[in-house]
Amino acid sequence: WEGMLKALTVCTVVALSFEYASGFSLRPASTVQGSAFSNRISALKSSCRSQGPRAQSQNRVGQIRMGFFDSLVKLAMPTEVVDTANSAPYVAPSKDKLSWIAGAAQVADPRHAMEDAIFIAEKDFGLFDGVTGSRKASGQDLYSVQLCRQTQAMIESQRSRRGKVQVEYALEFAVGSLVDTMAVGSTTACVVTVDSETEPGLTLLRGVNVGDSGLTLCRRPAGGGPLAIVYKTNPQMHYFNCPFQLGGASPDTPDQCVRVACPLAPGDTLVIASDGLYDNLFDDEI
Repeated sequence: WEGMLKALTVCTVVALSFEYASGFSLRPASTVQGSAFSNRISALKSSCRSQGPRAQSQNRVGQIRMGFFDSLVKLAMPTEVVDTANSAPYVAPSKDKLSWIAGAAQVADPRHAMEDAIFIAEKDFGLFDGVTGSRKASGQDLYSVQLCRQTQAMIESQRSRRGKVQVEYALEFAVGSLVDTMAVGSTTACVVTVDSETEPGLTLLRGVNVGDSGLTLCRRPAGGGPLAIVYKTNPQMHYFNCPFQLGGASPDTPDQCVRVACPLAPGDTLVIASDGLYDNLFDDEI
């Protein structure tokens, strides 16, 4: 039990806040210390000690990818999809463009070095959760770190050469570029870009997600009130504790991703996080 409690501290979070540029100071993305988040996790650990094991997060019930023969999942590596993600909510077009600020926090496992990797650019954001159970060798670069670098490089190349970003192709090319490298381990991937050019009057969140990391979009109702989750991705799992993953000996590929296309509105808060957050906090706590 104590070992499981320690595992509760392992997570990576990238958060963005959106507003109209006229009423919002546009600042470059930055990495911030996660002290407040760490305190929240510490409070959660204390709660777990007093209440016992928590139920699995509600937003994961019935949202697991399953195969036809449950008894053979470890051999078959199924890809049959049960997808119950929320549909993207409607947002009215506006002549005003959104701006945003972003920050990141990581809470590491004290037992070993951090295996997650992130990038935060002006319009592009990525989170790669290194899979703890995958095979690794000391002295070699982790696959999560290399895939993070390559994906960001591919996105920057797309933007400079074509003027637009196609995240799925960027991730696919990045995976292909690492086939013959010495990177070790495997990783999930959640990569998004903020697109304010292709759809007149709209700012869209476009991207892909592979595995049990994911994103959650929170928005206040038009008449005011508390934040509510209006869009989220579902985790992709072969079986318990074995998410879809890229790299290593995994048969999974980027084309198995969940594709994201969601309009953004002023006041939105976007959370991109590893499963360390989603496994241990309910939706209302997020």
